[in-house]
Amino acid sequence: VLILAGVSMVVLAAMALEIVPMPFAGRALGGTRRLGPVVAGAAFSLVTTPCASPLIGGLLAAALAKGTPGLGGGVMLAFGLGYTALVFVAGVFGGGLIGRLRSRSLVAPRAISAALLLVAGTFAVSAGWSWW
Repeated sequence: VLILAGVSMVVLAAMALEIVPMPFAGRALGGTRRLGPVVAGAAFSLVTTPCASPLIGGLLAAALAKGTPGLGGGVMLAFGLGYTALVFVAGVFGGGLIGRLRSRSLVAPRAISAALLLVAGTFAVSAGWSWW
């Protein structure tokens, strides 16, 4: 798994540096107006689930130890509202931020992030290889 993740990071770094072409860059996919938010939401949930699940499990375990179902429900409600608010704010204000960023040159930030991704990918491949 580490080797696959590392190779993916290296390929993404190469795409960010425009060494490897991005498969769907600049092309609209059919039906993206209707399916775009659904696909984005599904991808976001798949990416964040491994990070959020231990937190939710710990909160629910603490509420279970207290023996109060209302506390567990309240904790889940607070977590859901906070999480949804963050995604909502990013969705509402993200378009304006992207418009501002497009007007500026992003060569240096893109190169720095690609270099960091390349280092992380190389490290993941070497760590996965040593475990093999």
